[in-house]
Amino acid sequence: MRGRASAGLVMAVIVLVALSEVVLPTLVASQVEASVSEALGGAATRVQARVSGRPALAMLFGRFRDVRLEVEGMHAAGLRLAQVTLTAPEVTLPVGKLPATEDEWAIALDGATVEALITEADVNAYLVASRTAASGADVEFAPGRAVMTAPLTIAGNDVQLTTEGVMKLTRNGRMLEYEMESVTIDDKAIPAFLVDIASEVVTVGVDLSGLPLGIRASSVSVVDNALLLSGRISQGV
Repeated sequence: MRGRASAGLVMAVIVLVALSEVVLPTLVASQVEASVSEALGGAATRVQARVSGRPALAMLFGRFRDVRLEVEGMHAAGLRLAQVTLTAPEVTLPVGKLPATEDEWAIALDGATVEALITEADVNAYLVASRTAASGADVEFAPGRAVMTAPLTIAGNDVQLTTEGVMKLTRNGRMLEYEMESVTIDDKAIPAFLVDIASEVVTVGVDLSGLPLGIRASSVSVVDNALLLSGRISQGV
């Protein structure tokens, strides 16, 4: 009788563990989504999480593996990021408690890798809202290149400034800037030595210092109609 009872207990444990492997990742992921969304204070339109544990029951003790967060429509300091993906091979949280604030999540995710997509439309909206000399500029992105057009008044004449250049990160990833490489005015190329002067007239920069969760960009690439930022969550200086 005891043998049957022991066998039944073992079987129940096996079933419980097997069930936890299926149910817990989905249940915990939904809790993480709600926690991150609340911590961001409505600064994102959608948060989707994927988490796991080895075994899954380890998540009940705050040990997460293969964490992936996809955040859509994230806003930061006037800039909209269409999609942000954060991945971490391992995250340890206080037992029975998810982070309640953005700062707490930043600490928990410290070191996680980040990829962010910023659309051409969102960059232009940021420039318009900046109320700087670049507010009248229009930027278009193509693979590896950026083209900017802006109205300009020279000696009382209205002209169209068109430039081609590249996007680069400066100030240790805190600023995204446009570097002009060629300039035309009303479709006429200007001498190379005047390019620097033109860049002083219209400076295009996007402030990344206010990105949430301590995100720090380390590289940028230009694709069709968008920018791709890569970096990580860093709690350091």
